[in-house]
Amino acid sequence: MVSQLLSRSGIYMGPESVLTVSALDNQDGFWEDGAFVKLNDEILLHFSGGWDSPPPMEQGWERVPTLSAIRRRAKNLVRERSRRRVWGWKDPRSSITLPFWKSLIPGLKVVVCLRHPWEVAQSLNRRNNMSIPAGLTLWRAYQYRLLAATAPSDRIITHYDSHFSDPGAEIARIMDFLSLPNSPAFLSEVSSTCKVHLRNNRYENGSPEAFLSQPIADLYFEMCDQAGPVYCKTTHPILLG
Repeated sequence: MVSQLLSRSGIYMGPESVLTVSALDNQDGFWEDGAFVKLNDEILLHFSGGWDSPPPMEQGWERVPTLSAIRRRAKNLVRERSRRRVWGWKDPRSSITLPFWKSLIPGLKVVVCLRHPWEVAQSLNRRNNMSIPAGLTLWRAYQYRLLAATAPSDRIITHYDSHFSDPGAEIARIMDFLSLPNSPAFLSEVSSTCKVHLRNNRYENGSPEAFLSQPIADLYFEMCDQAGPVYCKTTHPILLG
């Protein structure tokens, strides 16, 4: 959803024919650039991991000589995309591989899409048959590495719920962070991207299955605090178990 609204705001997110490929659980498309997905998968595989099993990576891993072939293709991709005035891409795997892309793209700005951990775990359970505990562990691994790879000045955290409670204000926050122009008419137009009926998984207060461990809850609260005033974290109290 956020990738789609960024595309509608004028940011080139990749070939539209690829971005809009849909599935039963994502009718508007995934808005992911397959070229970046492929390279990210290759990077993770190089370190004997995958999107669902992030491998351990030592500091400075992004510059190891054994990545030279992947790095060369990545540079070509970045060069091609840089022909556009403003461009970007969406791929959750980038949460793990971000140091690699930062080494190729100076001044890279990162839009972090935050969602309640249980909603993410439930989505992984439905789509990939991953257990809820495994999904929560994976959520923490992705968020932890993403925060470690970015400085607060180079990232903005946007909470998924904010795009349903006050989409115009949240989109304006993102546009301001990216130094892109916006207007009331523009904000009204792109706000239509936020479609409640496409929201497949929702955390319900008091759901016994939504109990979170203390480390996951702490990380979620920390990220909510960084998400700005648009999202009010008190609307989703955390149940600790």
